[in-house]
Amino acid sequence: MAKNDLRSFLELAKKNGELLEVNKQLSPIFEPCAVLAKLAKEDRYPAVMFNKVGSGEYPVLSNLFANRKRLALALGCEEKNLNAHYRTREDKRIEPVLVDKSDAPVQEIVWKGDEVDLYKLPILKHNELDAAPYVTCGARATPRPASGTSASTATCSTAKTSSASTWRK
Repeated sequence: MAKNDLRSFLELAKKNGELLEVNKQLSPIFEPCAVLAKLAKEDRYPAVMFNKVGSGEYPVLSNLFANRKRLALALGCEEKNLNAHYRTREDKRIEPVLVDKSDAPVQEIVWKGDEVDLYKLPILKHNELDAAPYVTCGARATPRPASGTSASTATCSTAKTSSASTWRK
């Protein structure tokens, strides 16, 4: 049966040989991406937990859903039935549960004003010609005066320590 939180899923992935943990101290500039590129050249796509990137305070998780076996583990089904299982679940969406702001896990760490420094986070610089480190699949909540908050995923550049930007064509 599928677990409902990331920590439980990572335990399940590890138990099934689907999680590689890297405990060596790495720079956020190129090094984790070089490890992933090497694994890809070997046609290996494990979920990878980099436990010591930059300051080492926060881990970096990559390749979480890079293969069908892990997707099946996450959804609690056989890999051969993944497509049908996904389509069935897609038609039975779960309504979000609203929690009080004071109880929301996302509010455990809040930086305000001068405390904001995105470089405290292990944000990676992927390639030599990148203008700055960037988040490849960041969750973003944007206030919308007419309709409330809009949530999306986006690639966000961190050229400044206190803000991230999204490039649009």
